[in-house]
Amino acid sequence: MAQFCLFFIAAMLPYVVVNLGLKVKSKYKVFMGDSGSFLVGFTIVWLLVFATQQFDGLSDEQVAMRPVTALWIIAIPLMDMATVMIKRAMKKRSPLKADRTHIHHVLIASGLTAKQALASISVLALALAGVGIFGELTQEDESVMFGAFMQMFVVYLAVNIAMERKARKRVTELT
Repeated sequence: MAQFCLFFIAAMLPYVVVNLGLKVKSKYKVFMGDSGSFLVGFTIVWLLVFATQQFDGLSDEQVAMRPVTALWIIAIPLMDMATVMIKRAMKKRSPLKADRTHIHHVLIASGLTAKQALASISVLALALAGVGIFGELTQEDESVMFGAFMQMFVVYLAVNIAMERKARKRVTELT
C-alpha cells in the first residue's frame, strides 16, 4: 500500500508542478476536469478505507489507522463538500447544482489571490491532518477525536458562511 501511495504521489507531481509554475514557466495549464478529480478523490478514499479496515484476516493491530484518523486526513475536502451541500439546501437549491460556494471561491471573493487561497487551504488541511495523526500516535480515544472533528466542522461551517456573506457584501459595495 505504501508503494501505491508513493506511485500515486509521483504521478500527481507533474500536474502540480506545471499548474503552480514551480519549475516549468509555461503559459499553459493542465486541466484535470471532473473525471480526473473524481479519479483522484476516489483513489484517496479507497486508500483510506483500505488503511482503516480489516481485510484477509488482519487484526485491529494490523490496520494502518483508525477510521476517525481518516476523517481528519481528508477534513477540508469533506467539510467543504458538506458545507456546500448545506448552504445550497439552505438556499433551496439542488445540492448537486454547481455554484461558487466552495472554500476556494469564498476565499478569492474575500480578496485573496488564487495562490494565497491555495496556500491557506493547504496550511489548514495540513494542520487538521496533523491533529488526526497526533491523535492516532497518542491513541486518543476515538469518541473524543470524533467529537472534536464534529466541533471543528461546526466552526468551519460558521466561518465559511460568515466569509461568504462578507464577500457578497463586499461585491455589492463595489458595484
